[in-house]
Amino acid sequence: MRIVQAPELDLCTDPVELYHRSINAEETQTGLPSTRPRNLDADQVLQTDAHARAEYIQRESKVSEGRWADG
Repeated sequence: MRIVQAPELDLCTDPVELYHRSINAEETQTGLPSTRPRNLDADQVLQTDAHARAEYIQRESKVSEGRWADG
């Protein structure tokens, strides 16, 4: 549940959730169903999807360093 509609405060670091968000954004942008599989676990996502992996690493860094609000 999202209480505040501020993307910069989104603390999600779940690779599967980030991957599904990426798929949804792709489908919204193209208007077509994604060809990427939806049934990957966290390890599979991090090994096979460069965008989700980069997003995960960036978010984990920000959260662990306590600098989330810095954008």
